Amino acid sequence: MRSFLSKKNVEYKLSINILKATNLETADKNGLSDPYAILYIDGKERARTEVKKETLNPKWSEQIIFPLDMKKQMRLIEIWVWDKDGFRDKCRDVFKKKTFSDDFLGKIEIPVEKLFKTFNLSKKGVDFEQFIELSKPLLKNHEDDNVKGEIVLEVGIVAMDGDNEA
Repeated sequence: MRSFLSKKNVEYKLSINILKATNLETADKNGLSDPYAILYIDGKERARTEVKKETLNPKWSEQIIFPLDMKKQMRLIEIWVWDKDGFRDKCRDVFKKKTFSDDFLGKIEIPVEKLFKTFNLSKKGVDFEQFIELSKPLLKNHEDDNVKGEIVLEVGIVAMDGDNEA
């Protein structure tokens, strides 16, 4: 990853577009879920999608763009998918307890080094964009989690002359 990030006067940005999830696990009594996704980079929450009501196939198309810091290497991108539980929200308000939580629907993990190897960046100069679409099956967080489905996202690298403002 260092070879292409070491060019001087070049600003690099990482674009993550959480497009959709498909065939999610049912979490609500009506046979559907109210899914949303949380994006983490190196364990830190960076963004949340909108909650999509009553669906197992949410379409978000929510893009997040981050500057790539040359001094700090990014290691892991994670996206966790949850079912928003309105009933539990009401219970939290009534009982003033934080023990109620949304239902886990699955997660994906993308090692950043592996991701960057899929981009052909060695021959690129300044002012380029390169995007790939990824479809990843959702993973369990604990052995007893009921997880199915996949998440689709578009990940991109954008480079531009650091002396020009966009």
